[in-house]
Amino acid sequence: LCDLVMPRLSGLGVAEHLHAHQMRIPFVLFTGSGEAWKPTQYLDMGIDRIVDKPVELHTLKKVIEQMLTSPAGGP
Repeated sequence: LCDLVMPRLSGLGVAEHLHAHQMRIPFVLFTGSGEAWKPTQYLDMGIDRIVDKPVELHTLKKVIEQMLTSPAGGP
């Protein structure tokens, strides 16, 4: 779980680093930007899901469960 906007390194930067080093872990990016993301924009970066903030607890729980039970980390 990672936020898009962080002080030194953005969530995209974290995802790109993990992807470049072939560290395949389920990756969920949180954003409050309101931008509409298409899967083709983020799947190639190793991001499995984009979640808009604010996120309700039951939604977060569902996303985490999906990441932990899906073989590829995706929905």
